[in-house]
Amino acid sequence: MADLQEDKRLYIPIKEVAAYMGVNTSTLRYWEKQFDQLNPRKNGKGDRLYTKKDILLLKNIYNLVKEQGYKIEAAKNILSKRKPDGPDKYALIEKLEDVKAFLRTLRKSL
Repeated sequence: MADLQEDKRLYIPIKEVAAYMGVNTSTLRYWEKQFDQLNPRKNGKGDRLYTKKDILLLKNIYNLVKEQGYKIEAAKNILSKRKPDGPDKYALIEKLEDVKAFLRTLRKSL
């Protein structure tokens, strides 16, 4: 799953999401217990399946906990104060990266 935006699947298995995020599947399951906003779908066998929206939330959590060094409780508070329909800077960054890749491709073709 090199590029999330190009992936056409509606649901992505936990193993692939963990590899994409650079964390263990156990970390994703732990975050699911800690963050109420994170509710991946589960198939009949109980395997977790994530949507792109779930993955964007995971990126937010990853950024707060792993990159900025917030404790879980602080990260929960920050995420709970964000408007659910407000601008998501990680979604915007993802789109800007797509534009950047497109421009690089265009540049090479000139």
